[in-house]
Amino acid sequence: MILFLPKDIWENKQGAPFGETPYPLKVGYHTGQDFHTTPVGKIPVIAPCNGYLTTFPFSKSAGWWGYFKFNHNGEIYSLKILHMYKQMKDGEYKAEDVFGYCGATGLSITKKYGSSFIGESHEEQTSDKAVGHLHVELHKGEFKHETNQVKELADERIIDPIINFEKWVNEMLSKNTASPAVSEKQEGPIQQSKTVDFKEQKEIRQKEEKPSNLQSKTDNSVWVKIVEMLREWLKVKK
Repeated sequence: MILFLPKDIWENKQGAPFGETPYPLKVGYHTGQDFHTTPVGKIPVIAPCNGYLTTFPFSKSAGWWGYFKFNHNGEIYSLKILHMYKQMKDGEYKAEDVFGYCGATGLSITKKYGSSFIGESHEEQTSDKAVGHLHVELHKGEFKHETNQVKELADERIIDPIINFEKWVNEMLSKNTASPAVSEKQEGPIQQSKTVDFKEQKEIRQKEEKPSNLQSKTDNSVWVKIVEMLREWLKVKK
């Protein structure tokens, strides 16, 4: 399991969080997590593990979108991906494969223009009415359209992608500290204060280093004692 976005985006570009509605959008609740992803067409969305991507026709609100179905620890999940730069391709993907690139298609909200619906062209996606961002949702089980239409179903089926993906990545790291569970496309392992397991891995390494230092000091003290005993023995002989 790896993260589905590059490290710097994941750490520094998180937008409207899961469960909180972005101002001035008045929908009552926010079913996913937003990421600021500019420039449009340059930020990859990466397959976090092996699975199958299903895509849909262009949507006025979601732009180019789809969902990635995968199995993790015997449980089925669906990662819903919205506002992509171009249409993605249906099919099987392996961990680290690129689905496509973040765009600004579909619904964008700016202070100057309010709500705008952005088309497919690069010109529209880079206009001052557009906001380059990725909206993702993590659904338990296979994605069902009615989930987003009923708040009770959304509360039951949709879970926080940040909390859960960080948990899964940290679990992978704890199993194999020698192999960071992130893609090379993410430019190295994620390092941030809120991922506790990464701190724990550092503490473990520090603890592993300390015994060797203590052992070295112990060995030195033993040799000192041996030398002192030899000197005393020599004095007696004289």
